[in-house]
Formats: sequence, C-alpha cells, structure tokens
Amino acid sequence: MAPEDAREFETWAHGRGVRYVHTPVVGTLAPARAGKLGVYVGGTDALARQTVADAVSAYADPDRLKLLESAPEAATAKLLANLALAVTAQGVAEAIRLGGAEGFAAERVLDLLKGTSLGWMADFKRDFTLGRDTADAQFSTDAIAKDARLMIHTANDPLPATGAALEALLRAQRAGLGDHDFSAILQEEAKRSGGSQAAS
Repeated sequence: MAPEDAREFETWAHGRGVRYVHTPVVGTLAPARAGKLGVYVGGTDALARQTVADAVSAYADPDRLKLLESAPEAATAKLLANLALAVTAQGVAEAIRLGGAEGFAAERVLDLLKGTSLGWMADFKRDFTLGRDTADAQFSTDAIAKDARLMIHTANDPLPATGAALEALLRAQRAGLGDHDFSAILQEEAKRSGGSQAAS
C-alpha cells in the first residue's frame, strides 16, 4: 500500500470513529512460522497500536516489531524494507555481470561477495541464483515490482537504483516470471555469465 493510500484510509477511519491501525509485514511463510517476520504497526491511537502489536508478536521478530505513530509511516517503513531488497538484489545482479565480463562464474562472484554489503543477499538467494526453480517463490517478482513502482511514485526526487531494479524486474515479468521468486533477476545474470547450475 502506498503511504498516500494509508493516509487516506486513516483519515476516512477517523472521520467515522474507527481506530485504524495499518500493519504491513516483511517476510514470507518460513520466517512467519519461525516468529521472525518484520512487522510495522502504525496508527495514531496508542492503545489500538499496542493492542495490535501484542496480537502480532507471536509471529514477529522482537527486534523487527516496530510501532509507528501513523498508518502512512508504517506503509513507508514497508517500502523502505523492500527497497533494500530490490536494490541489493540489483547490486548482486550487476556484480555477477561485472564478474562475468572477466570470466568469473556466478558461483565465484557470490563467494567473493562474502563479507561485503551485498554478501547477505548473495547468500540469501544463492540457491535460486545457481539454478533452483524460481517458481518456488518466496517473494514474487510481481509483488516487489509493485512495491518498486510505489517507491518511485512516493519519492519527490528520482530513485535511480530503485529504477534500475524495477527495469530488471520488468524484464523478468515480460519473460513470464512475474509469479516466480524475484531472484529470477539474479538467475538470469548467472545464466549469461555461464555460472548457473542446478542447485542441490
């Protein structure tokens, strides 16, 4: 949801005496089952906000359960989290492209990224990058592309890195991979570099 939409819902709710709390989450089924989701609880009513936070704490990582003072703040927090995913994935894709230009297979690039700011994404999506079927989606290309559009629409100034990530996601969508995991953009770069292989 765009922050402006969350603001509109919040205003509408207040006008009708409804205590509205916007609660977007970051994560997929596996972290939800492990109680490791990121959850943003946003609303102007402190009691309602805390009540919702208590209710969702069973599946939220305590360090990633954030209370925010309005619905649009919660919506913005979710976009910030997904911007980090999109831009970091694009960084890994470009690292694979750069390494490929010098004959490095994708697997070697991923190994060399360990310990860098891109290393966590390289590890997080390593199996998909190296050939795991991206149809087993954890976070779909369509979903993160939708959020990337919202990021660009929400910002007052250009977001060049987000724009580059969106272009890669759009290429994946055009290739019929919209419902696949967004790491399809990494796998495509790995294939180009000759470093993609069947994941074990």
